[in-house]
Amino acid sequence: MARQSAGDASSTLIAAFLSAVVALSFMSAQHQLIHWFIVPIILCGAIIGTDLVEWLRGRLGLFDPNGLIGLLGYHFFFLAPILMVSWNYRMMYLPDQPEDYRAWLGGMAMMNCAGLLTYRWVRKKVALRILRSQARKLHTYHVWKIEPKRFWVFLSLSTLVSCVTQAWIFVSFGGIRGYMNTYTDWLSGQDLFHGSALVFAIAESSPILLVIGVAVWARGKQKTWITLSILVCLLAMLEFIVGGLRGSRSNVIWSLFWIAGIVHLYVRRFPRILALAALCVLYGFVSLYAAYKQNGSILFDKLAISGDYSAVSDTAESPATVLVGDFSRCDVQAYLFYKIFTQQLPSYALGQSYLGALTMIVPNVLWQDRPSTIVKWTTNAEYGTGAYESGSLQSSRVYGIAGEAMLNFGPAGLLFAYAVLGAAVAAVRVFMRKLQSDDSRLFILPFIINFLFLLLLNDSDNGVFYLIKYGLMPVSLIILSSSHLKLQGRSYGNSQRSSTRYYGLSGSRAL
Repeated sequence: MARQSAGDASSTLIAAFLSAVVALSFMSAQHQLIHWFIVPIILCGAIIGTDLVEWLRGRLGLFDPNGLIGLLGYHFFFLAPILMVSWNYRMMYLPDQPEDYRAWLGGMAMMNCAGLLTYRWVRKKVALRILRSQARKLHTYHVWKIEPKRFWVFLSLSTLVSCVTQAWIFVSFGGIRGYMNTYTDWLSGQDLFHGSALVFAIAESSPILLVIGVAVWARGKQKTWITLSILVCLLAMLEFIVGGLRGSRSNVIWSLFWIAGIVHLYVRRFPRILALAALCVLYGFVSLYAAYKQNGSILFDKLAISGDYSAVSDTAESPATVLVGDFSRCDVQAYLFYKIFTQQLPSYALGQSYLGALTMIVPNVLWQDRPSTIVKWTTNAEYGTGAYESGSLQSSRVYGIAGEAMLNFGPAGLLFAYAVLGAAVAAVRVFMRKLQSDDSRLFILPFIINFLFLLLLNDSDNGVFYLIKYGLMPVSLIILSSSHLKLQGRSYGNSQRSSTRYYGLSGSRAL
């Protein structure tokens, strides 16, 4: 434990120093950043940056939730607020925004400091409690193993169903071009995709199903990086066709994360440097894809005429929109903080937004007057009391775990939200520590890890949608094609030491 504390302390000092240097560099070039709000922003960078530094130093596994949330969180809590002020970023079409966001970003940063400290404390305490309870007693634990004959049968059937469903979608919309035109019509207000969520969940699962099959086939074989890279690129292209043409960047991004996780955890580990390179590719994809998201099939018409992407690049989202609006929630959360403390928030949801999200599992045709999701309260917060009920306006902004907690219970709700996130991360990390390197639940693990950092970024209704949309077919495949073995003994015995090293969770770093 002393070694762990020393390691955490050194990483915190490095994170604090790095955050101070970055902040001072921005302040020297942008005088509007010389403001008290920068102090709590730097503190947020030091707290969440500790996990980022641990990840960069190789003390956490590549797909360790601590490290990935630290990586996302460093931008989310530290870089994005600085960029927002530096670029004078303001949200479009939103009335009654504060003249100067700095004070509200600073106030939100102070709340986030308390929330991040709560997150880290709960994460450590829950992990210790679970590990100690497991170490004290002999108990039954489960191991899942792929049954090859059953697996290939279920994989073939599920992939066939998925591909046939996708083909039916393309045909019903007039081919791939007609499908793209339907998305263009959606941009203008004609939503022909409404009510098809379950169909899309089945159709768009084929890339994940196929990569699971590739992983089972490739495991134990000497496959070069060239072979694996070609297969991953082909599956990425397939994902873009089946999921990306509908205008959803998340379809592509989350599926690619899952694909990379399966290859890394089950087939062959990626070098850490590739993860950093992938971030640059991710930003490029998000920026370029924004042009299609805003133009639909018209984009390709413009390209055919001009032959040059620069002719349409002015329609793509700016770096400020991508880095502040897409990869952070500092803008909407600072706005909400302003609304609360100027007493302009109509009312708190008092947990109703979470209830509305849970009822999404019931099809709309069976329950047409389901409780409202968070959209009701974000719309009323942005446009005034009764805006949602009037049906004339509806917010499309996402407030994240902290924003939704404040919409429900006020600023104090933020602490509870980060406590829940910390407990969830601890439970998943202990679960990872139990898995052997050939446990078939490794195929589901990237999906679960992805859900953890989506908790930070998204609202509860997005979370429920993610679990159903992305998990339905692949998780069902793993459950149906695995044998569930019960073993007696200590859950962290000698048989599993190799697997704990494999995930970078051994020793003190497990906490």
